[in-house]
Amino acid sequence: MKNILWLMLNTLKINFSKKSKTIAIIMLPIFSILFAMMVSTTGNNNPIDVGILDNDRSILSKDFIENIKGQDNFKIAAINKDDVKSKITSGDIDSVIIIPKGFEKSVYDNNTKKLRVQSLKGATATAWVDNYSNIYLNNIVDTWKASGNNKIIFNNMYKNTKVKAISLNIQKLKNKASDKEITSKSIGFFIMIIMMNASISAGFILKEKKNRVYLRIQSSAVSSKAYVLANILTGLVVAAIQIFAALAIMIGLFKINTDVGFWQLFIILVCFAISAVGLGILIVAFSKTSNGATYAINLIVTPSCMMSGCFISTDIMPESVQKISYFLPQRWAIDAIQKLQGGSSFSSIYTYILVILVFAVTFFIIAAYGFSRDQNVKSFE
Repeated sequence: MKNILWLMLNTLKINFSKKSKTIAIIMLPIFSILFAMMVSTTGNNNPIDVGILDNDRSILSKDFIENIKGQDNFKIAAINKDDVKSKITSGDIDSVIIIPKGFEKSVYDNNTKKLRVQSLKGATATAWVDNYSNIYLNNIVDTWKASGNNKIIFNNMYKNTKVKAISLNIQKLKNKASDKEITSKSIGFFIMIIMMNASISAGFILKEKKNRVYLRIQSSAVSSKAYVLANILTGLVVAAIQIFAALAIMIGLFKINTDVGFWQLFIILVCFAISAVGLGILIVAFSKTSNGATYAINLIVTPSCMMSGCFISTDIMPESVQKISYFLPQRWAIDAIQKLQGGSSFSSIYTYILVILVFAVTFFIIAAYGFSRDQNVKSFE
C-alpha cells in the first residue's frame, strides 16, 4: 500500500508539475460546456418546423393535423415514411410527429397508442411538440371516457370540442428544455473528454514503458500490479477533479438547471470514469508500440461516443447500432442521467451504475491478463 501511495503522489506531481498541464486539465471541462452552449439551439422564438407522418389516416389523426396547423409556433409539413430520417438529419425540420397505425381504433379500445416525437436537437425542439401532442391526446381520451365508450355520443362531444380548439398560452418562463439540451450536450462532450483523459494513466505507462522505467520497476521491489493500480487510481483522481470542476461551472457559474442533483451526477460520471480508465489501461496492456496505443485510443473513443448517443440521440440511429450501443459504457451513463432528468429516483438507476462498474471490472481483468503475458517490455517503442 505504501508503494502504491508513493507511486500515485509521484505521478500526480509529474502531471501537475507544469502550469500548462494543470490549466489544460482544469480548462477542458470549461471548454466542453462553453462549446455545448454555443452549439445549443438559441432561436426559441422562431416557429418550430414539424413534420407529420400520418400512418393511421383516420378522422382523429386528420383532425389532429388540422388543429396543430393552426398553432402559430409550429410550421407543419406532411412527410413520407422514407423521408423521416433524411429530413431530420439534413435540418429541414426540427422534429417529426409519428401517428401510429391503428391510432383511432386504439382510442376506442381504451388502449391509446402514443404519438411519437423524434428530433436531433433534443428537448428544445421536442418539448413544445410533445406537450401539445400529449394535451390533445389526453383531451380525446377524456372525451371518450366521458361518452361512456359510446361512439355516437363521443362523435357529438368531439364535434363540440373541436369548436374550442386547443391553443398554447405562451408565457416567458425559464426554458428548462434549453437547460436540458445544454446539459445533454455538455455531458456528451464531457464524456468524450473523460474517455480521452483515460489516456493520462495509459499515456504515462506508455511513456515509462518506452523509457524502460517500467522495465526497471519490474526488477525492483515494486510489483507490476502495484504500479498499474497506482496509475489507475491516479487517473481516477484526475478525472474526479475534472468532473467536479465541470459540474461546479455548469451548475454554480452558469446556473444551468440539470434536473439532477450535483452529487448524483458526480457519482454517475465518476463511475463512468472508472470504466474509461479501465479501457485505457486495457489498450496499453495489449499494445506493442506507443503509437499503436495512441491510434487505438483515438479509433475507439470517438466512434464509440457517437454510437452511444453522446452527440445525437440514439432514437434516430439504425436498430443495429442501438443494440450495439448497449455494449458501450457511455450509453449506460447517458441513459442513467436521462432517467433522473425524467423524474426517476436515484435508487432506480442502481442497475445502470452496476453495469458501468461491470464494464470497468471486465476491462481491468482483461488488462491484468495482458500485462501478465507482456513479453515485449524490453523492445517496446
